[in-house]
Amino acid sequence: MAHLRKELTLCLIVCFRSLSGKIRMGLMTHGVDVMGAPGGFVSAMHGGAEIEKTVHALRMTVRALKAEREVKAA
Repeated sequence: MAHLRKELTLCLIVCFRSLSGKIRMGLMTHGVDVMGAPGGFVSAMHGGAEIEKTVHALRMTVRALKAEREVKAA
């Protein structure tokens, strides 16, 4: 579970301000709403299932942004 938290943290940190609205909208599309801007916070009360859902939503959002050429593929 620690690797999922690290992946989520790194992905949220590297998001540029100009993309924050698109990222938040993408996350919401996948059922995740983060607090704060830019970057977002998640509750410390979240367990493994919630973290997994958040990581999945972020992964799908990044894939969609890459497909739309909003971000470069690595």
